Amino acid sequence: MLTVKEIIELLKENTIFGCVPEKDLLGTVSDHAEIVRFSAGEIIFSRLNFRRSIGMVLSGKANVIKGKLLLSTHTKGDIFGAVTVFGADSYYANEIVARTDCEIIFIGKEEIIRLTEVCPGFSERYITYLSERIYFLNRRLDSLTAGSSEDKLLSFLEANASDGCYSVANYCDLAASLDTGRASLYRALDNLCEKGIITRQGKKIFLRELIP
Repeated sequence: MLTVKEIIELLKENTIFGCVPEKDLLGTVSDHAEIVRFSAGEIIFSRLNFRRSIGMVLSGKANVIKGKLLLSTHTKGDIFGAVTVFGADSYYANEIVARTDCEIIFIGKEEIIRLTEVCPGFSERYITYLSERIYFLNRRLDSLTAGSSEDKLLSFLEANASDGCYSVANYCDLAASLDTGRASLYRALDNLCEKGIITRQGKKIFLRELIP
């Protein structure tokens, strides 16, 4: 389990919380947040298990799932739930399930409002984050509605690669995320390699046009 100081340092690295003075984050972590441990396979967020709060992964991994589709995986320092804090609906649109044993810190709506009052920059960063999520989800939708497995894979890589590189944690999960079979995924990888669009090094996939 992380110490209070380590949690504050993790919050400071986050886009939204990074501008908040350390003394205010200390009050948030010590007096206004809840840290919960989840076992692998346990539901963190769902329609029936809802918190009007922002969650941050302190340790472990958690999958974001829509039906049977794996949308993404949250790791240490990633946040979720920001869209629901001020929403009218009392449910979470996707399901978040602990992929491994993990610890989550939850920061509730009242505390989020307090932070907007003590740190004006917090509001702007919050809005920016929400805007970026909309663009991310649109790109994700493009990848899922693309025609062939090659189109789906290429759209996914273009949306999720960092500096032209995407690291695959598990090819089975990637196939599920693209809503395609594993054999189709491997054929798509081979075809894109043959066309010179991507290259592969182990579990790293490089988009050729984005390689420095």
